[in-house]
Amino acid sequence: MQNIKSILDESPKVDEDSVFQVLLMIANSPSPDGTEYPPIYSEIKTSMFFFAFIPVNRVLDDWSALLSQKALEDKAKYWHLDNFIRCCINQYSNLKWPNVIKALDRPDLQFASQRAFQALFIIFRKIKQFANFTFPSSVLFETWDNSTSQIIFLLNLFNCESPDIVFFNECPKRLVSLDMYPTLKITSLNPPALQFWTSLDFLEILLELSESDYYVEIRSLFEIPVKLCPHLLLFGLAQLKPKKGAPLLSDLYNQLFPLFLMNHTNSLEIIEAIWKINPSIMIAAISELYKKDSSSLNLSRVLDITQEIKDSLIPIASCKDYNFAVSLGILAAKRDFLHLDQWLAERIKAVGNPFVTAILKYIEDKIITPCKMSHESQHDMILDRSQLTHETLSLVFQLLMNPNHESKLSQSNKTLLTEIYQECCRFFPGIVAESTRSEIEEAANAIFCKLYKEEISIPEVIELMRNYKQSHSNKDKEIFACMITNLFDEYRFFSTYPERELMITAQVYGCVLANRLIEGVTQNIALKCIFETLKKTGKLFDFGVRALEFCKNRMHEWPQHTSMLFQMEQLKQKHIFLLEDIRKVTK
Repeated sequence: MQNIKSILDESPKVDEDSVFQVLLMIANSPSPDGTEYPPIYSEIKTSMFFFAFIPVNRVLDDWSALLSQKALEDKAKYWHLDNFIRCCINQYSNLKWPNVIKALDRPDLQFASQRAFQALFIIFRKIKQFANFTFPSSVLFETWDNSTSQIIFLLNLFNCESPDIVFFNECPKRLVSLDMYPTLKITSLNPPALQFWTSLDFLEILLELSESDYYVEIRSLFEIPVKLCPHLLLFGLAQLKPKKGAPLLSDLYNQLFPLFLMNHTNSLEIIEAIWKINPSIMIAAISELYKKDSSSLNLSRVLDITQEIKDSLIPIASCKDYNFAVSLGILAAKRDFLHLDQWLAERIKAVGNPFVTAILKYIEDKIITPCKMSHESQHDMILDRSQLTHETLSLVFQLLMNPNHESKLSQSNKTLLTEIYQECCRFFPGIVAESTRSEIEEAANAIFCKLYKEEISIPEVIELMRNYKQSHSNKDKEIFACMITNLFDEYRFFSTYPERELMITAQVYGCVLANRLIEGVTQNIALKCIFETLKKTGKLFDFGVRALEFCKNRMHEWPQHTSMLFQMEQLKQKHIFLLEDIRKVTK
């Protein structure tokens, strides 16, 4: 040992990096017969240490004095490791051993073999017997400056037989939370090396480093936990939000989730735990699985899961994979798990055109295309396989054609909707009458709702009515007729109308007459409604006056009605100027 000290005294300055280089060369050097690595013995190759600390061109006559008696007998093939460590500690008291270990983070880190890697950690543990220091956890659980070297390090680390070799259980770390799955015990994992996969830090680092030329090698490491503890791995991945590594993460989810979605033992308990940890990754994984196997059996399994996991159906059916969402929502409605009309209306409103595209694709793929390729006698069977009925198919078209949703559709989808609707009417004539009637009522009511909410002006409503009346479309003409009918039907409820809404309606009455949108019997009904209210008092009388103000320029066309106006005492007392205007028009 005194000889080692004397050489250290004469050698250049020794720092943590140079000590690490010696230790790494020692670990990478096999024994003389090539069967073992130095840490298994207490003797170590001389030349490695010598050339690490002393310039190559330096000659030391007494360097053989470093050798132990056994090494001399073996022709200078071994050193005494214990003496080397003691000398380093005694000679360089300021040497920081944690920094020696941190020197692993270096360019071009290489290990001769897996045994060489373990040999280096056996040396570290031996050093720890002599020097009181804490193993630097950053070496294991933080990102290195030299990513390629860290990958080499981790590939060797995960092939260790026990976590104890690399100080795993002695370092503080983030572990997978098993609160949602208390029956799983980390300490019971067998083989013990599976404990590596309980470290969230390791998982996160591996994912982020996978975006490199070592993707295949890193991916292969995961085959062990996928096979031996897939539930533990899934829990860990679900708790991560890595900055990089999305391709590997997606690949792992695609491999893991089918194991539990397809009636895996205890799968429901595991999936429920994942849902509580991170529902978004479960939704994404389920939709991805559906893309690969869209059979109804698989979709049925997903729906069964949503019934077991509380409040999961709507979030899953509202995912951004709209083709999957439409398929799941329609099946759920078929089983009475959700209200199809409410769900579709909310999705169309919230998502708009992309969701409508998915609905149209579903109808085209599941109904129209099969019907075109089959005999008429099979059409109802095809409709049944699509999870729709005549009634629900009609409902879908009612919602898609609702004027309130018109702004949500692109022009191409509007055209496609018309084509698909016509095709469905050809295959299933029974949906036409019911669907059209409901559509017309919905459209007419929607316009009045917008009017009362001041989302559309009265002149705009009148222009819409004129366009509907003059349209070549029978549907448009029927919407116009429905609006006129609704105006007249509402007359009996005018006494219950709030004053604001009543005055708006009065103006519509007057404008409809002024713009010659109605004639004959319909015109006479409108005039009768107005004149009846002029005989009333309060807000109904005000209704008649307001309507009259907007159609007064046509009163000369109805002399019999006009003469009645000048006989109404209340009108003469309160609105003499209005009567004067009418008198001027009639002259």
